[in-house]
Amino acid sequence: PGCGEGAIWFAPAQYTGTCKWMYACRGLLDERCFRTAARSLVERHEGLRAGFKDGEAGIEMLRFLKEAVPIHVVLWQELARADVPQRASWLAKRALQSASWGLKGAWPRSSELPLSEEFFAERIKVCRCRSWDEVENRAQQLRRDFRPPFVMALLLMDGAEAFAPSNAEPHTWAPASFVSFVVSHAYSDGYSGVPLINDLAALYDAEAFKRGHNVPAQAAALARLPQGACFASLERRFFEALDGQPRWSHPEQMSLRPSCFDVASNWKPWVYNHEVLLERAAVAAVRRCALQYGLPFDVVLLSITLISMFRASAASPPGGS
Repeated sequence: PGCGEGAIWFAPAQYTGTCKWMYACRGLLDERCFRTAARSLVERHEGLRAGFKDGEAGIEMLRFLKEAVPIHVVLWQELARADVPQRASWLAKRALQSASWGLKGAWPRSSELPLSEEFFAERIKVCRCRSWDEVENRAQQLRRDFRPPFVMALLLMDGAEAFAPSNAEPHTWAPASFVSFVVSHAYSDGYSGVPLINDLAALYDAEAFKRGHNVPAQAAALARLPQGACFASLERRFFEALDGQPRWSHPEQMSLRPSCFDVASNWKPWVYNHEVLLERAAVAAVRRCALQYGLPFDVVLLSITLISMFRASAASPPGGS
């Protein structure tokens, strides 16, 4: 592939399908700091500037090839297990290599979109609202107006009405700013809202510090992410599966999600599609735990999910139980 391109595995519907997150902040955020931080976030995360290079024709090609790949992967594995003469086995390996080469070449590519002022203007928005209802309507409109790979908005509620969750006292929780993310499923499987919002917060604080706002100076420290590593990792996993050398158990795992698990190449794969259900009393206990230790609620839920998945896979997580 060319520079910044990759053969990425995803279903056609995932390109326009979305992940949606909204976060509340106390006080009114600075619009200029937000816009600068959001631009830096896009430059930092490859999936936020990814596009489908081959357009609608590529989507149609992907629709066909996606069904062909599982058949390809399963067929050659079953043939390898069959008791066939050595000559036939040799021919099967050559046929696998040829089929794999063809799929690699035909697979539509994703590439990095050019970062222009128009790109940022279409995808990073700031809206002023007078009430929580208006905030909610703006967030819903953002989802309706979504164009891959993402759109985000800062919603500032500086009117008279203040929104407070039902389980909180009004004087302890009065958010006036809301950050809404809408991200394409095709390029966000390696994300959760937590790393994105944490990076945005760090970038916002760094910009606010430059502008003389009262924020900690150390908030500016963010390690630079290697450019192109995301697409390269996804393509490598995909091509290894096509070659009959996957380190996981199903082609659907050719997303960034397994990176939570395969810390080293000799680790066995884990399936990530277990369903984890919590009873109402357990949810209340999790909330108390999150509050006691100052952790975001979704971080605690993610930890429980990971532990459940390791147990369901009859494996121990890295570093012990």
